[in-house]
Amino acid sequence: MGRSTLLFLSFGVVVAFAQTPQEALPTSSDSVFMPAAVATDTIAVAGRCKHCKERIEGAVRQLPGVQSAEWDRITKLLIVTYDTRQTSRSLIQKRLAAVGHDTEEFTAPDEAYAKLPKCCRYRSP
Repeated sequence: MGRSTLLFLSFGVVVAFAQTPQEALPTSSDSVFMPAAVATDTIAVAGRCKHCKERIEGAVRQLPGVQSAEWDRITKLLIVTYDTRQTSRSLIQKRLAAVGHDTEEFTAPDEAYAKLPKCCRYRSP
């Protein structure tokens, strides 16, 4: 084979590959899988009884991205596992304050605290 024939064949191969569809390449409209950024935090949450436990865990579990929430009545600590792309430690604490429970970062509004049953009121009079 002559040099011109090899050049011609090489050019043909390049043109053939350039014209094949690029289906394997992602476009800007394709969704790209992003792994979850999971965090586990321990947050101090004021409370007293089993009703507090149900309220605290229930309020947190309703937040998007929360995978688990467990509050210990003795230690007053909430262990929560969540997707950091969907919620944050601060948002979790805001939610708890909104349902009447003080946290490390937020104090429950007086209106929310006043709605707690008497057995759940943890503040000194």
